[in-house]
Amino acid sequence: MLSSCAMSTTLPTPTPAPARAAKLTRSIYVITALFAAARIALAISGAFNLSPDEAYFWEWCRHMAWGFYDQGPMVAALIRLGTLAFGNTELGVRAPAILMSAASSLLLARLTLRLGGGPRAALLAVLAFNVTPLGQVNSFIMTYYLPQIFLWTLACDSLLDLGDGAGAVQGGRGAAGAWLRLGLWLGLGGLTHHTFIWLALLAVIWTLWVPRARCGYLTPWPWAAIALAAALVSPYVAWNATHDWATLRHALGLVDTHNDPFKVLRWYVAGQFGVLSPFYLAGALVAIAAVALKAFDGSNPDEAARRRLIALGTWPLFFYVGILAWSGRAEANWTSSATVLLAAAWAIRQESAWQRARRMPWLVPLSLGVALVMTIAAHDAALFWRMGLKPSNPSSDLTHRLHGWRELGLAAYAARESLSTEGPAVTINVDDYAMPASLAFYAPDHRATWCPPIGRRHHQYDFWKQETPPPGGNGVWVSRHEIAEGSRERELFKSWSPARRVDIIDRPSGVLRRSFYYYLCRGFTGRVTPAVEGW
Repeated sequence: MLSSCAMSTTLPTPTPAPARAAKLTRSIYVITALFAAARIALAISGAFNLSPDEAYFWEWCRHMAWGFYDQGPMVAALIRLGTLAFGNTELGVRAPAILMSAASSLLLARLTLRLGGGPRAALLAVLAFNVTPLGQVNSFIMTYYLPQIFLWTLACDSLLDLGDGAGAVQGGRGAAGAWLRLGLWLGLGGLTHHTFIWLALLAVIWTLWVPRARCGYLTPWPWAAIALAAALVSPYVAWNATHDWATLRHALGLVDTHNDPFKVLRWYVAGQFGVLSPFYLAGALVAIAAVALKAFDGSNPDEAARRRLIALGTWPLFFYVGILAWSGRAEANWTSSATVLLAAAWAIRQESAWQRARRMPWLVPLSLGVALVMTIAAHDAALFWRMGLKPSNPSSDLTHRLHGWRELGLAAYAARESLSTEGPAVTINVDDYAMPASLAFYAPDHRATWCPPIGRRHHQYDFWKQETPPPGGNGVWVSRHEIAEGSRERELFKSWSPARRVDIIDRPSGVLRRSFYYYLCRGFTGRVTPAVEGW
């Protein structure tokens, strides 16, 4: 071990001519700025309403705490900053995602260079990261994936500091800073989402696998990093301990043993090709497979450290989500953190082929072109409807969940205002965890929605004091379906109006996207018998 700790030889990576490298670097900044500007314009346009998840997280930012039902406080804190800057608007909610995506793109370019690529590979990695459907979603929709990607990219950069630089050897000054930065990024990641525990585990495995980093465990700095990460995460753990371990219960509740594991696994694999595009993902899988096959070759310590980081930052996460799929539940975007090193590996391999053949590999324009077309098509499936290709199921539109909330929120608000002339009234919904927040966000006064604990599972609203109608008060009950006579919901009010329907229609094509229903309910009985099922 001591002999490996003393090794400090670094082999320089060949670089292109300075003028060409500078031009490519400028291109990275320009492209990143253009992507960010396009996304800001899209957010300002209002073409896409907040997704239910985004509205749910927005509601969290109005009740800041050290923890929430299914994740840490990071996403709520970021949205809080965005709304302080731009108000309770779609741009306010999404600005942190757009800006953090731009920062992640620049960090990815730097990471690609450090992994052995040149400026051309850095540019290709940034393009691949941004043009896939998953890349666009993760750069525009404000969920926990974006801070997770950002912090994991920073963590990878710190890991390379421990494995590449001479300052990392035997606990030098450079190693101290790298270890503490790693602890900072992992701790903040723990405040983002519990899946960052998996990424932290991969980081630990890498530091034990790479001799230069492993030698650091003979110094105080790794332990200081662990202490820093634990200190940052401890408020989130304390919140869970005082809230019936809600996050753990929710995570365990995601396992669905009733689903066909083969079917879920097939959908997971197909979903990866759908969200990352088929040609790009196929080429990227070949790239990370080639890296993984050489990861055990330690003849060149610097190259081995890079290969091992790419291998650990991609394959284990894909396999982990595959295991979750086998257990009955997985979604294609759960592998989002792997897209960073996946893009870097793909770009480095394409650059190498480019240099050997002295011309651009055909896979580059094919992969990026198909990915871009898929992303554009996913953004405006309604365009095909306007061309006469009417869908048999409008919900097959991938942006289905980004439409209709403004119309529904305004309709519910108007109904509540009309009821308020008769006495106190609230907006009510129990359909799911996120629809109540959508109703509140798109109401002009942003007044919270009441979620009575009946006919639903637990969610974040159960940890807040909610406004309920006073005895005899009124409410506007909003739902995706009609409320049957004799149902538990009907017991909450003495009288219910006939159902009023809100149709969400794509006006240019006339396609009915979906319908919602609301009722004017009068005379609150106060008979709320809690019946919450599952986490």
